[in-house]
Amino acid sequence: MQPPIQQAMILTAGLGTRMRPLTNTCPKPLLPLNGLPLLDYSVQLLQQAGIRHIGLNSHHLAEQIEAWLQGARARYPDIRFDLSYEPQLLDSGGGLRQALDSLGFDWDSPLFVLNADNLWHDFDQHPCHTLAQAWRDSMSVLLLTADRQTAQHLQESASFSRNDDDQLTYHPADTPQPAEPWYYASMHLVNPMALRDYPIAPFGLFRDFWLPEAAKGRLFGAPYLGSWSHISTPTDLSRTEQLLARQA
Repeated sequence: MQPPIQQAMILTAGLGTRMRPLTNTCPKPLLPLNGLPLLDYSVQLLQQAGIRHIGLNSHHLAEQIEAWLQGARARYPDIRFDLSYEPQLLDSGGGLRQALDSLGFDWDSPLFVLNADNLWHDFDQHPCHTLAQAWRDSMSVLLLTADRQTAQHLQESASFSRNDDDQLTYHPADTPQPAEPWYYASMHLVNPMALRDYPIAPFGLFRDFWLPEAAKGRLFGAPYLGSWSHISTPTDLSRTEQLLARQA
């Protein structure tokens, strides 16, 4: 039996351009949703899954992320938090690669990676458990995937198809889409060793890591059947607040 996965990385360094003007003075992960920073929802989700080590990265308004972190260590005393500062924004892949080098993660254990601008809710099976139960050591990346019906405020037109072995094939927006499309639900598991040879430099996880791994047959997907909200704009933020109020 595989030991429980206890490490995760939350990507929190982005500029949040689509959330402007709110992100002119506040990092996107710290925007309040029903009075609680978005980032706390991600931490609480990971805490429920037994995660004991969480890494974050910072760049835009980094001092606010650092201040939040000081309070988080008191609010979540059972979790070790570490922060990777990026003087130059490294994009999603470069940010993760630097964190793997500097935050003491276990290179031999899978790592949850998630975006703090999403909310996973109204689920029967925890999204982290969905990924952990589907993980195999032959994988480089395992994406949490969802259909259009379970997603809130999703603008993505490109999608993935999944075969009987759960391998993913990407279908760009300007190509025919599969009959049963699946969309990335903003959380994945990664084998850190698959990133070891990448430089600490700006690169994107999707373009520069996932697609090459897909070509090797090492990109997989696990279906998530709960609801989730992609929070990209101020309108998305207010709609998500209304959704949570209806579900309460």
